[in-house]
This record gives sequence, structure tokens and C-alpha cells, in this order.
Amino acid sequence: MESQSDVRIGEETGQQTVILLPTFNESEAVSRTIDDIFAHLSTADILVIDDSSPDGTANVVKDHVRFGEGLELVSRGERTGLADAYREGMARALAAGYQRIVQMDADGSHRGADLLALMKACSTDDTLVVGSRWIPSGRIENWSFSRRLLSKGGNYYAQMVLSCDVPDLTSGFRVWGSEALSRALATEAKIMTGYGFQIEMAWTHWRRTGEVQNVPICFVERAAGKSKMSLGIAWEAARGIIALRLRGYRGN
Repeated sequence: MESQSDVRIGEETGQQTVILLPTFNESEAVSRTIDDIFAHLSTADILVIDDSSPDGTANVVKDHVRFGEGLELVSRGERTGLADAYREGMARALAAGYQRIVQMDADGSHRGADLLALMKACSTDDTLVVGSRWIPSGRIENWSFSRRLLSKGGNYYAQMVLSCDVPDLTSGFRVWGSEALSRALATEAKIMTGYGFQIEMAWTHWRRTGEVQNVPICFVERAAGKSKMSLGIAWEAARGIIALRLRGYRGN
């Protein structure tokens, strides 16, 4: 796999925080998401990691008024899954010297208005902050009952199998301290390629430190584009959680 990038982030911009936005066919939403982030956290950099979206997402990013000034793009040669996109973005962020690395969805589900609270909770380089829908003051907008049940049930299943008390293991809205992220990437099993990556990374950090900071967020169902969730991805996560638990037993 080859990636093309003219990324000028981190040390060259003097910023300490980067927000990673993995994209695939998000041309309708990505520009609004970028504007929302800069409106609430103007001092951060944004790195979009695009998996060669056929809908022209990369071109939308390049046409944004902030492109090249705190907004950069990595165009990956092929689509190999959310986990690989995040791993590439995270490796670039750590190599560039960022102290805080933020994970967000590019479809508008995660609000820029919640960024400051998450950033404030990331008090050290060895901290992971998870934006949680399932703690007091956390909420979800515009989800059906079945979607809520699937998400809540998936989190409960992961918590029970992994004996982990993180309330929202599947949340994709997070802030990592650089040391916490570096350690998690170094020790993850790379069992899952899709959304299960979120579970594995949070569990890897929690298992080492016994602590994850949980901050309530408002999750808003996407207004444009198509969800990437599928039965295949859900099944991969369900199997991967069992594999993680078995790996944990062997490790212990």
C-alpha cells in the first residue's frame, strides 16, 4: 500500500494537538466537520486520512480555504479498513511530535462543541479520554430504538467479555496523550480492521493503566452520506473481542 501526502504537520506548524479524520466517501460532510472543529479549537491541526474515496472527498479537502494552513491530507492508495487508516494517521502524528492526538468521525456525528471538555480531561501524556454516550449527561440524537439497542448491547457485551469498566468502548471520539497512544500501538494485537479497533485500543490502554477518563458527549446521527457499519464489521468485532479476552488470559 502506498500513501501520498504533502503533510506539513507537528513540529513545522508549532501545534501540539492534531485531529485525525479518517474518510471514505464523506464529500458531503467533511467540509462542515472541518469548519466545526476550527470554530471550537482553532489552534489544532487537522489531518484527513482518505482511503481513495471515489466520491471526491480528497478534492473537497484540498479545496477547503484552510488547506495547507493547519489542514492536511493523506491519500491512501487503497482501502484496507478504518484501523489501518487510523494507524497510519497516528504514526504520522507521533512522528511529528504532537502531544495530543484526537480521533473524530468526519461525518458530523462528533461535535466540535465537545472538544474542549475532552481536551481538558487529557491532563498528561499517558492519558486516554473517551467521549461517552452512555454516562450521565451523555446523549444520542436521531437514532432509532434498534440502533440504540445495538450500540448499548455491543458495549455491554465487550465490557462483560473483557471484564472492562469503560462505559463506551466503541466510541470513536477520543483524545490520546502521546505516551498512551505510543504504548497502545506498540502492544495492540491488530486483531480487528474495522470498528473493533476502537475496542481493542481502549482495552489495551485500560489493561495497562487501569484507568480511562470518560467525558459525556452528544452523538448526532449523520445527516449526509452512508454509515460504514455492516453485519460483517459487527461480526468481526464480536469474534475479535473473544480473541482479545483469550489473549489477555495468556498474557496474564
